[in-house]
Amino acid sequence: MLLQTFLLLAVPAMAGWHPAGPGQQGPDAQSKGALTVDPDVSLPPAGNKMFGTANWGGIQRLLDMYNGTGAQNGLYRIKLYTHRPNPAEDPAYHLRLVKQAGHRVLLTCKGTPLEMATDKTEWDHLDDEYPPYARSMPEDPQAYADYLVSLLFEMHTLSGFYPDYVEIWAEPDRPEHWSGSLEDLMLLYETIARTIRSDPALAGIALGGLGMAGAFSDMGGSQSVLLELTDRAANQGWPLDFLSWHHYTVGSEMRQNRITSVLRDRLQQHHLPEVELIISEWNIFPSAENNPDALGFDGPHSAANFAAVISVILEQDIDGHTFFQLHDVDEQQGIADLLGHSVGAITRHGVKKPVFRLMELINPMANLTRLATSLPEDEFSLSIMAFEDADKIRLVVANDVVDPEWLWSVLITERTELLPGIAWKMLIGAGYAYPQRYPKVQALEAQGMSRSDAEAILGLLPEVEMAVWRKSHPRHVQLEVANQPGVQIQRVWTFDDYHNNPLLRREELLPFLEMIEFRAVAAAEDAAEAVLLSYGVPPPPGPPKARNPEELAIALGVELEVATEVWIAYWVTLHEERLAPQPDFEINNLPATVLQADSAQGAGIRVMGNTLIFPMLPNSVRVIDIDL
Repeated sequence: MLLQTFLLLAVPAMAGWHPAGPGQQGPDAQSKGALTVDPDVSLPPAGNKMFGTANWGGIQRLLDMYNGTGAQNGLYRIKLYTHRPNPAEDPAYHLRLVKQAGHRVLLTCKGTPLEMATDKTEWDHLDDEYPPYARSMPEDPQAYADYLVSLLFEMHTLSGFYPDYVEIWAEPDRPEHWSGSLEDLMLLYETIARTIRSDPALAGIALGGLGMAGAFSDMGGSQSVLLELTDRAANQGWPLDFLSWHHYTVGSEMRQNRITSVLRDRLQQHHLPEVELIISEWNIFPSAENNPDALGFDGPHSAANFAAVISVILEQDIDGHTFFQLHDVDEQQGIADLLGHSVGAITRHGVKKPVFRLMELINPMANLTRLATSLPEDEFSLSIMAFEDADKIRLVVANDVVDPEWLWSVLITERTELLPGIAWKMLIGAGYAYPQRYPKVQALEAQGMSRSDAEAILGLLPEVEMAVWRKSHPRHVQLEVANQPGVQIQRVWTFDDYHNNPLLRREELLPFLEMIEFRAVAAAEDAAEAVLLSYGVPPPPGPPKARNPEELAIALGVELEVATEVWIAYWVTLHEERLAPQPDFEINNLPATVLQADSAQGAGIRVMGNTLIFPMLPNSVRVIDIDL
């Protein structure tokens, strides 16, 4: 495996390190340059571009929690599975709640119904979310487009609202999500977009896509699918209001790969500057399932990535984003909170993870003036944001560490003419060994490298080795505040392995989580029984086992309409009550969960004139308030 030597030989982290102490001394005793903030250079407020999230279902109390962070008029993503039975009902319910909460809605439409599909296969080993028929090209694209329009009208009838954005398909560059060709995809997009735009009632909906898993994926074509869509829309007059893609990697990748400038340059060439750029799904990973690093969702890693990505979104003026996702999915038995089972910012029973706590600290800054910041050249892990309030500047510094393998690929691509894998084989063949046992230029030339490539590789190796070190060691950061001769720190919030991390105190929280679940289930059973009694049906002695309303109708011996009403009453009540205020405790105000701030001294921050010096653990965040 590429860089396996690095990963095996990297020195393990010092588990007992504490930011208030001296930290681990090593090759990274100081950063290679200072982060800077200039209070004299103001930038426009972030506005609602700061806010964006996604979720599987509509829960009023969840939306109340999100709005409580200060997120107003954010972008909220909902999925419409067009291949499922009664596809409009759940997203319509969700749409109504989200619109009434004051947010804009991006509706992702995806999935071919079995009767419309070119592939009639109902199951294979790839994925059950989109079975083979659902990821195949419709036999009649126009019939599918007409069907999708009918679903939009049905959603409006049920909810009173239309979505603000319709995203056509998602991740067609993944075989478990699309089995058609690139030409099929372009035809389907054109047909859907033209059909929706032709109806006057839907004229206010922004249209776009394609929610690519990789922004530069070409699906066998000659260029990125997003560029291909842009060219065809411009040349053939297709409706195109936004381009969208997904982002599941370090925050700095968009800064490095320049995807936004590439897309904006092409849009400018076609005189389409008004087309928006939207990251319609993002997090550290797309899933917690079979993921050995999934605890990162519940701890500071997700918070560090969140701060890093938001910093790039603001730097590059990306028009919208939806963090995936707001709430843990309900697919686990028992109390699954803080076990690395889901990707949410809030656990199923309402515990605010570090990433949500970070939202609480930065979302209120959205309408405040931002301040100019800068990073050292070739800085990949650190990020910074700065906001000016009435009496303070709020700084947000993240150490979203990069994977050495990723960095190797980036640097090799930028500085040499070689492919990363081939370059690595040549390097090993020339006698390289970690750490710092570098081969001679002549040995690399003997492997077939040019002298310029050999010299470039020897120049970048220290950076890659440093990335190995930084994955498991604290980093010493310098932050300069320009034209501020004496910086005074008001308070500091730290999100790392030892601070504001309820993951480490799960056992202490478990009795409270069990109490919440007990009360929520009791309330849900009462709600379901009330529906049955309203129809004159005696409730069963225990909760019937059913996976859907159809099975519930059989188990209860009632009509499907009655069973559906019972099903909705039970699950809506269960979800809402899991987030309900408790009569005897507040789940996010316990010693294990309460958000705690420190003084500069307590946070291990030294102030030298206008410079702050402090250590940061891998995948951590510091939020620092300083006096103006």
